[in-house]
Amino acid sequence: MSVQINRTSLQLYRDCMRLAAYIAPRSTPKGAKLRAMITEQFRAHRFETDPTKVEECKQAAIRGLTNYLAFDGLSKASPEYAKSKLADDDDGEEQQAATAAVSSPPQDQQGP
Repeated sequence: MSVQINRTSLQLYRDCMRLAAYIAPRSTPKGAKLRAMITEQFRAHRFETDPTKVEECKQAAIRGLTNYLAFDGLSKASPEYAKSKLADDDDGEEQQAATAAVSSPPQDQQGP
């Protein structure tokens, strides 16, 4: 069962731009790229007239906002979770490096 959120395209665009300003200030390259990406996506679909496609685009924008806000809330609510995820990622990289070292033959050994 999905919840219907009645938002206009303009409201969604403004919400996305506010979120972009929250994520990265305007003066940073990341902020400029993020705003450009949002603008590009909205402009690409501005002439869409099919109601189902318009609704799909709106749902994608809402999903993106919701996912970011949920992730941001989780990382702020639980710093230990963020630290454990970083530790897990570091362990995974070490395990991958160890596996690669074991599975690949040494390069500098020459045969008799």
